[in-house]
Amino acid sequence: MQNILKTIRAEHKHINQVLNILDQQLLGYCQGESADFNLVTDSIDFLQSYLESEIETGERLLYKMLEERNNKMHTVVEKLGQDYSTLEKNINKLSGTINEITMDAFFPRSYVYEQSQALISVYKEYIELKDDILLPATNKTLQKNDWLKFESTFVYENEIMHSGSLSRYRTSLYKNIIRTH
Repeated sequence: MQNILKTIRAEHKHINQVLNILDQQLLGYCQGESADFNLVTDSIDFLQSYLESEIETGERLLYKMLEERNNKMHTVVEKLGQDYSTLEKNINKLSGTINEITMDAFFPRSYVYEQSQALISVYKEYIELKDDILLPATNKTLQKNDWLKFESTFVYENEIMHSGSLSRYRTSLYKNIIRTH
């Protein structure tokens, strides 16, 4: 149980670091500086890979279990689902725009920054909602048998329970982002 929550919190910390780097790169770009679009693309890929990860899938299962145990969490879990849908759309939109820019398409810099802010603000809110409300409530509410049910129900690639770290792909992306920045 604690390993799962520790791994989730570590992932969230990495996500916030990558969001800050993305924000710095695109704020500078909006202000007329050049941006490292390889770094921007890696950052977007990292953020997207988390939404598609086993850990994210596991988190959503944990929060559904929390909701079953504590119906007061329904609104929060529902908001998380809405934010998830918004994140997918915002990531795809910004990713498409950046991809077109790297192929010499022109977009006003302010438009690119607005897209990045739409993504960054929702992603930070999404992580904050998990860290400040859902993870503490999950830790407090779920009982040993809930954790056993989670472990027996959720099929994963040893990412949550045994590795205690990011997947190899996200680890590689993350290290490249931090090194490049």
